[in-house]
Amino acid sequence: MKPDLPDFTTMSTNPVPEQPKKKKSLLDRLSTFLFNRRVDKIYAENDYLDAYRRHTDMRVERDSKSAIGGNWEAVGQMQIDFMTGEKTFHFPYSFFERLAKENHFDLTDRSKDYPHPNGQIMAFVQKRSV
Repeated sequence: MKPDLPDFTTMSTNPVPEQPKKKKSLLDRLSTFLFNRRVDKIYAENDYLDAYRRHTDMRVERDSKSAIGGNWEAVGQMQIDFMTGEKTFHFPYSFFERLAKENHFDLTDRSKDYPHPNGQIMAFVQKRSV
């Protein structure tokens, strides 16, 4: 018998409605393109840890809340709800698939190789080679 406890990491396959994305202006798209070119160059010319540090510094300069993943208010409220037992929540696998795709990672479902006692999806994440 499985315990009836809230589980922060359980992923469900139920679709979560996504918010419509705002169309970015040409200036925003150009800024993002140039930023990503600088980031690519940093990773190409430095060892990973130094490049990651520099990349984080660049994100802080651009938007301090996005430096460590963004969505501070939403994630903070979810953590409070979870810790107080007011809500349990599940991240759909599609959320992680989208996140991996947006950040150039491959996500592989390895649940058959690593079965979880509560039926959670066990995923393998790997950076795509450039």
